[in-house]
Amino acid sequence: MSQQKAASAARQEFYSTRDIERITGLGYTKAREIMMDFDRQQMTVHFGKSILVRREVFDGWTCAQDGFDKVTGQRNFKIIRGRRKA
Repeated sequence: MSQQKAASAARQEFYSTRDIERITGLGYTKAREIMMDFDRQQMTVHFGKSILVRREVFDGWTCAQDGFDKVTGQRNFKIIRGRRKA
């Protein structure tokens, strides 16, 4: 297996801080803060200088947040930003 194929398979199983930023739409600083929370709970994998979180762990965290709608399966990240309207 070439390195490119191995990297793409690993990319699907783990999320980096940039991936979390892209998925959530939050800024890099907030995504890094979320990643550090995972790191403090020892839910991350260190790969060189990179810190990665398993996809299942991130998806589980997403479902546990206030903005997760079980009916649609979608996440409202505006609630985390503090822009929730009553």
